[in-house]
Amino acid sequence: MNLFMSKLVNGILELIIVSFIPFMTWLIWRRKKVCFFDWIGLKKVQTQQKGRLVQTIFGFTLLCTLFSVVLFSWFDPSKTATADFSGKGIGALPAILAYAILGTALPEEIFFRGFLLKRLQGKLGFLGANLI
Repeated sequence: MNLFMSKLVNGILELIIVSFIPFMTWLIWRRKKVCFFDWIGLKKVQTQQKGRLVQTIFGFTLLCTLFSVVLFSWFDPSKTATADFSGKGIGALPAILAYAILGTALPEEIFFRGFLLKRLQGKLGFLGANLI
């Protein structure tokens, strides 16, 4: 439980810190034109083929999981993020999810894709912004 609370608090703080610059930018220049979540790209997926979407997400997740198992076997386990969770069994799952979602994935998507990439695309185009 202590590990979960630690990862949860760290993840929330990281999310707040990373979201501060995009939020202030939106607040100053775009507040009256568009909702903040739309502005950073957090939108509901619109699709008629929900089954196909679920299959694609599941397949991609499985592929990434298999790839990461092979990739992590090459590294010293004490130097990866998994060192905090090793030996804790299924009880570490909430901490793993808090770390994975709040501590890494969501802040990265908000700051790099939702904020920086969109601003750079306006100036450099799609290819130029993605190459940076």
